[in-house]
Amino acid sequence: MSGGVAVIRDYQVIVPCTDDQLRANVIYSNGLHLPDVEGHPVREEPIYLYANGPSAADAPILWPSMALNGALQMFMRRGSMPNYWAACDPGEVVGNFLRSGAHVLDGFLVASKCAPIVFDRLRWHAQQGRVKRWHIDDAGADALDDKTLMPSAISVTISAIFLLYHMGYRKVVTYGWDGSYSADGRDHAIGQGHDTTHDVDVDLGGKMFRSTDTWLAELEDAAEMLNRLPDVQLTIQGEGLFATALKPILDHMNQTQRRSNDASSEERAARAVRAGHSPR
Repeated sequence: MSGGVAVIRDYQVIVPCTDDQLRANVIYSNGLHLPDVEGHPVREEPIYLYANGPSAADAPILWPSMALNGALQMFMRRGSMPNYWAACDPGEVVGNFLRSGAHVLDGFLVASKCAPIVFDRLRWHAQQGRVKRWHIDDAGADALDDKTLMPSAISVTISAIFLLYHMGYRKVVTYGWDGSYSADGRDHAIGQGHDTTHDVDVDLGGKMFRSTDTWLAELEDAAEMLNRLPDVQLTIQGEGLFATALKPILDHMNQTQRRSNDASSEERAARAVRAGHSPR
């Protein structure tokens, strides 16, 4: 790979459970009668989205924030809490991220297709009204009635960006969304299971990255999916593969959004003049 995002190999997609299991997970969470994550008008402030890539270990803690999967432990180790925790993987491994003492400021946002163990470990928080569901447009959606669906994506980070869009956020800053090993060989900020049998070296414009087949598939999915959100200003912090490879796409998205904002400001000023008011 060099010069940008490009398909370099074929991928075999292996999902953690069958379509029937996805439906069973959704049916289980339906029975809990939890509220859904509400849609919200456009918010002006940015939100900080923390994945569990190695660069998150040195990331500043900022608010409002959302932690994904194991990134919640990073907050806890620093004696802090994010506003939200989100997960959408249907595998039982997600339950491991919810160790004793896990807390958030505002809510645990759990995809309806997540395994029952995830909801079970959040039972006390659900009783306090801090657990809400969101929904993915895949096989499990067959068991849902008239719900807002987020596009099915290859990773929780991509899906979470769409969830944040639903929540009104148009400015998203990611930490720990790297897609590559750190210079000292770390694969995650907070240790979790990681397969090294499909590692691959990536040359991107002369800059070398150590990555994996899975991360490269995620990169290609991100390049396609992010084009569906042209009015989002997305910033990927760090110097990982994703930040480098997606920069041309993000620069175009952000420039388009800035032009749209400028046009909206000019139109508001013109309306104020026509109404006999001085624009502020």
